[in-house]
Amino acid sequence: MLAGNTPLGFSANRCTTYTVGASLEEILKDVSYTFDHWDNGSTARTRTVTPTSQITNVTAYYRANTEGWATVTVNSAELSGLPLPGISVTISPAVQYVMSGDTPLTLTLASDTAYTLSPQDYGSYEFDHWEDETTDRARTITPTGSLDFIAYFKSLPSSGDTTVPSVAVSSPSAGQNLTSSSPTLSGTASDNVGITKVEVSVDGGDYEVASGLATWSFSMMGLTDGLHSASVRVSDAAGNNQLATVDFAINASAVLGKTGVFVPLYVYPSPGNMAHYNTIIKAKLAHPSVPIVVAINPAGGPGNTTDNNYANAVDSLQDAGVVVIGYVPTTYGSRDINAVKSDIDDFVSWYNIDGIHIDEVSNDVGYESYYTELTAYGKSHGLKIMIGNAGTDVPQSYVGTVDSIGITEGPGYAPMAWLQYCVLCTTSGWHYNFDKNEFWMQRYNVEKLDTQYALEASKWVGMMYFTDGVSPVRWDHVPPYFDTLVATLDVP
Repeated sequence: MLAGNTPLGFSANRCTTYTVGASLEEILKDVSYTFDHWDNGSTARTRTVTPTSQITNVTAYYRANTEGWATVTVNSAELSGLPLPGISVTISPAVQYVMSGDTPLTLTLASDTAYTLSPQDYGSYEFDHWEDETTDRARTITPTGSLDFIAYFKSLPSSGDTTVPSVAVSSPSAGQNLTSSSPTLSGTASDNVGITKVEVSVDGGDYEVASGLATWSFSMMGLTDGLHSASVRVSDAAGNNQLATVDFAINASAVLGKTGVFVPLYVYPSPGNMAHYNTIIKAKLAHPSVPIVVAINPAGGPGNTTDNNYANAVDSLQDAGVVVIGYVPTTYGSRDINAVKSDIDDFVSWYNIDGIHIDEVSNDVGYESYYTELTAYGKSHGLKIMIGNAGTDVPQSYVGTVDSIGITEGPGYAPMAWLQYCVLCTTSGWHYNFDKNEFWMQRYNVEKLDTQYALEASKWVGMMYFTDGVSPVRWDHVPPYFDTLVATLDVP
């Protein structure tokens, strides 16, 4: 994925068809431009090109949004007009949101952009019509300013209902080893009439109401390292209920006790290059409380056989307290999962690494089980940490598929508003529900370290990395300010 200043240049094979998407890679809360058309007049957001020369120039034109963002409020009520206490609404396209919870739902949407709102049945209530008497469940809106809607529901009979509702836990998976002390429990529930309540009990404690119904979530706060269990109880209008439990482990202090440094050290450990490895070792010894995670990449993965130079370098790093993980690509979920598992086997067998860096993580819904399976596979080998790198924002359903996920990769400093949006956005997103250790970042083409930026960023991500390297070779050395970065993060 490409993100950065225009123009963007890249090499493409001649006579090969590519699809180019005009979209802002990192959506900020104060974005004021919306894609309008390409230089050939086409208004389709995606454009198919077949280069006939080394470079094909295309220009995407944007129009300024006078409002930028609009507030959309969705309320729910009975046919009698009495307000209802809850509502679930799905939004398409779900660029940043899949909102569910209590009414009213206040959404922040991009102005002059078309969205489809679909209220979902819940409890013992079924959608009937919108306030303007429209009975179509799906409603397309293009906000230019603040909008308010009311969805009306009718009560369904509950007498004689003996069907037990169903409930499933999506995250964490059974036996998952989590590095966050405040993970989010999430899942789905369904019933023939309607769900009225989803409750969660952690480690045998009192049941507390979860957020949402058909799709629900619950923030588990301040869990200690060790084994834990959560029980989820779902109830319907007739009083039928069902229970689901999941056991998992917390290992927050072992790897990411506080914000640390992730180093993609993709340089061969020859005698001449060992200076980069030694710089990391020296920084770790000087600041032992700062987590440092180093990813090695012998050959786009583990390679074909053991390399003694890598084995010795890994031992030296681990002896200093550095966590060493092995790089494996996944081609955005399309690579054969057994080939990825084979790479994990080789890393464990040849280098006794501490974890895996899963690269090329998809950010499309549908690949979550792929990455969950890889994480479980790595943990079954006794690995401490399995991180993934999407390089951009991901759907909420990806949280928990790996221990920590890279949400931004690009040139220069990511705007602080982007990092704050990803973790703090209490009005228009979901990341704020999660601990910062669920996210990490890496940026290149950073000539000089801004220590104040690093300190502020440490509030929002569990790991970070900056380098002065530039494309296409940007991870082949440790930047001259590496010591300063580690020292900056060595705070209580």
